[in-house]
This record gives sequence, structure tokens and C-alpha cells, in this order.
Amino acid sequence: MKVVVKISDEPTKPMKRIFDEIQKFFRDLFELSNKDFPTTVVEPPIDIQETPNEIIVIFDVPGVEKEEIAINAVEDKMEILIETRIPFGEKEAKIIRQERPIAYTRSLSLPAKVIPEEGKASLNHGVLEVRFLKSKPAEGVKIDIE
Repeated sequence: MKVVVKISDEPTKPMKRIFDEIQKFFRDLFELSNKDFPTTVVEPPIDIQETPNEIIVIFDVPGVEKEEIAINAVEDKMEILIETRIPFGEKEAKIIRQERPIAYTRSLSLPAKVIPEEGKASLNHGVLEVRFLKSKPAEGVKIDIE
């Protein structure tokens, strides 16, 4: 019995064709989803700092005005919501590709309990800084037995 093994001159050609088909599938899928959902949502990068008295959360939000930002907080979590008003070129123009974000969202757990009512926020040169005073730990209460 004779076994013939054919060695291709281009051993990676079948894999490349499969890879190209997979890449095309996902590219087409995302282009369709962008037509159905014109809003691009991203999470802005953050830094969290803790001092003895405060929790400080810093967000990069370039090109965003303070009127476009909503910040919600409870004692151990916070959320930032941003909807920008990016001016488009021609009103009659069909959007072929849109990669600049229109909406930002970020929810996060804070490293310590805070007093949300005492929160303060500032926006300078595309950097949003949110400061919260830490809440004092609850002290135990002695209960007498009757």
C-alpha cells in the first residue's frame, strides 16, 4: 500500500482564508450593529485615590462639557453618565463610520463608604475629578441587659 502525502507550497493558505472569513464576518456584524444602534458607548479610563479622609475618582473625558455629565452616588458605589453632542459635518450626509464616542458610562465600587451628599466634582481641561468625604465607621453601642 502506498500513501501519498501532498505538501502545499503555501501551508498557511487555508488558515489565512478561514481567518479572513472570520474577520469579515465580525466586521460585517459590527457594521450592522452600528446601523441599528447609532450610539457608541465606551467606559472612560479612571484613577481612584484614597486619603485618610477622602476618596478621589478621576476620569478622562476630553471634549465633554459639564452640562453633558451626570454623576450618581450611594455610600459605596458611583456611576458617571455622559452624553456628548458631537457636531456632525453635513446634515444630509450619510454616516458611513462613527468611532468617536457619543455616550460614556462607568459604574464602580468605591474602596470605602462615603457621604454621597458631600460629594464635589470639578472639570478642568478634560479631566473630571470627583471627591467624596469618607463616612465615619459606625461605633458599637453597648446594650444593657434588663
